[in-house]
Amino acid sequence: MNKPELNWEALDTQHERAKVFGGWVLKSTLDVLVSMHEDQCPTNGYEVRESMVFIPDPGHEWGNQEEEVMRDGYQDPFFLGL
Repeated sequence: MNKPELNWEALDTQHERAKVFGGWVLKSTLDVLVSMHEDQCPTNGYEVRESMVFIPDPGHEWGNQEEEVMRDGYQDPFFLGL
């Protein structure tokens, strides 16, 4: 049996979306600076944090609009336009 695959489409450097039945899965990736204290020695490092959310859009209309939506002077890639 074939496994279903998600085809991720980059929206910007931190966000990707994949078309699924009934809508989209949106994945957000964030690099976070963390400070740890082990054995009385502070160390700094980076940690990658990811989150995903389902966005209902049965007609997959997100991104099918010709007009650009501007918010605070830049294009908002998350505007569903519904």
